[in-house]
Amino acid sequence: MTAATIDTENVMEIKASPVKQAVMALAGLSFVALGYFMTTAMGATPRHSTDSVRFIGYLSMAFFGPVTLLILWQMFTQRGPVITLAPQGFKDIRVSADWVPWTAVKSLTTWENYGQRVMIVGLNPGEEDKLALTRIARLSRGANAKLGADGLAVTAQGTKIGHDALMEAAIAYADRFGRG
Repeated sequence: MTAATIDTENVMEIKASPVKQAVMALAGLSFVALGYFMTTAMGATPRHSTDSVRFIGYLSMAFFGPVTLLILWQMFTQRGPVITLAPQGFKDIRVSADWVPWTAVKSLTTWENYGQRVMIVGLNPGEEDKLALTRIARLSRGANAKLGADGLAVTAQGTKIGHDALMEAAIAYADRFGRG
């Protein structure tokens, strides 16, 4: 997809990829199983029985368990497009059900951490306060900002589009319809 092939006059709907979501869920389950193994099977062997190994196992289960449940919940409950780009704005239902007008967008940048790339949407002052963010978006917003991802985090992960194509399309819409 190139800027010349992006039809900004029409709505672009990006749906979830069941295959990508299943792979993410399996990866999460693997980390939960590994954590369980570290707290039980390895703990039964005296030479591997250390508090730090068990702690890492519990930490793995505590983090990846809820993340995996969230992925599975999304797999079975999300219907329709996850991300929508349109002349009036965009929305990512994982961030907010509200439309974000292109005139509210100050910047579109890529933030990368451990090989994962995320589109960071910087908004003009006061615009974010107008949005009803999802619980996950609200809870992760402060931590993301401390890590350098200060803005709305919109990821192509788990969808039928790649990061570069999402960035290119968002920039085309924002440039055409009034990025502030």
